[in-house]
Amino acid sequence: MSVIILALIVIGIVTVVGLWIVSKESIPDENSILRKMAVAGSFYPLNKNELNSQLNKYLTVAKKSDGKTRILIAPHAGLVYSGKTAAFAYKQVEGQNNIKRVIIIGSSHKNIFDYAALLTSGSFETPLGDLEIDQDFSEMILSPSQKIISDAKVHEGDHVLEMQAIFVKKVLPKAKIIPILVSQTTPELVSALAFRIAQNMDEETLLIISTDLSHYPDYETANLVDKNTIESILSFSEIRQMENIETTACGIDAIKVAHKVAQLLGIDKPVLLKYENSGDTSGDKSRVVGYAAIGFFGDQIDFSIPQLSDDAKKEALELSRKTLREFVIQKSVTQVSGIKNAELLLPLGAFVTLKKDGVLRGCIGEFEPIKTLAQVVIDKTIAAASEDLRFDPITSEELENISLEISVMTPKRKIANYSTIKLGQDGVVIRNGNYSGTFLPQVATEAGWSLETFMEQLCSQKAGLPIKCYLDPKTEIFTYQTQTFQN
Repeated sequence: MSVIILALIVIGIVTVVGLWIVSKESIPDENSILRKMAVAGSFYPLNKNELNSQLNKYLTVAKKSDGKTRILIAPHAGLVYSGKTAAFAYKQVEGQNNIKRVIIIGSSHKNIFDYAALLTSGSFETPLGDLEIDQDFSEMILSPSQKIISDAKVHEGDHVLEMQAIFVKKVLPKAKIIPILVSQTTPELVSALAFRIAQNMDEETLLIISTDLSHYPDYETANLVDKNTIESILSFSEIRQMENIETTACGIDAIKVAHKVAQLLGIDKPVLLKYENSGDTSGDKSRVVGYAAIGFFGDQIDFSIPQLSDDAKKEALELSRKTLREFVIQKSVTQVSGIKNAELLLPLGAFVTLKKDGVLRGCIGEFEPIKTLAQVVIDKTIAAASEDLRFDPITSEELENISLEISVMTPKRKIANYSTIKLGQDGVVIRNGNYSGTFLPQVATEAGWSLETFMEQLCSQKAGLPIKCYLDPKTEIFTYQTQTFQN
């Protein structure tokens, strides 16, 4: 009897363990999430061999242009309609094994939302094999406070990125991808997303924009409208919606991101590679959709903040002056609204300096913010007027004698030795443990300091560290550049 009981106990234990293992295996690992194909069998062949054959046919007739490809624009209609045009885009990077990751951006055709939605882990299914999502790179793009978030749900069932994925798997089979969908964007979101992409772009990264052009005009009208849209893309101009046409470009917001990325990286050579519309491929010219393949080429990419225009500088100074008066007199905080110059919507750091009759009265700034330059100008104007511990708060009686200076900063870069600092050109940050401080580039010039004196004063006066802290191996030194303007 005891033997039977013991056997039953053993069987029970084995069963429980087995159920636990099955249950554990049924919980999906975040890194194994698979974005399933949504339009295979309708937009393109589900069969691997058939798809390969069709892609090969299009790529064989496509032509390659000269130059280093940085950004591509390609259509996303059914393969028999837009595949030939798309192949001209992907021909530019076919077999380029140095490309390790591909960012793909498109405008959602399934959902409406006000953020940028990334797939941040797992893989993307295609008949040619799965594309792994670059989780590490995705995390560098994410910025929830700027509405750049992870959201796999809105990617389900949408063909916009899927049509690019099959081409990516074909021509760059080992590359990882970063899929991004946008919907209802704001200038702030477009700028923030472009900035984060451009900051992290390198020689191993390609950006692809998924968009078709005019929707459902007749053949002749499509040719005319699409010509204007293509000229706008090539000239970095605003794409205008035309009357009596559903849309001139369904990926217009994604194109805006591409334009800003190109400008931040110094890429200024977009080229039209191929244009057709569905009337050319289907024969039905009564109601067509336009397709274009466009490449942005550049021998080098060099991330740099754009030089602010005179109008942008003027607007920033006016915003700072308005903020100062409203805060000091009314104790109210100015709100960002009605910004006219797009440069002020980029997430740029800045220092605001207040002087009274030419003498420093307050100076506070912020590096590498996640908010717009316009918001930084507002926040730091208030801080310089009321939070600089070296001075009493600004009073209303002083306002007429206060001059403003704004220094817009590039992202800071770490250097190995202080001797490489360009005095009068580089701003400098030092950091050792919990202590840090910075001097703007103009400080050395205004004070007439040598490099060593500049560093000594930075250590002792601003960082509260020993005067020779810049020689300490534990001290980190960073440089940055500024655009400084005043009134």
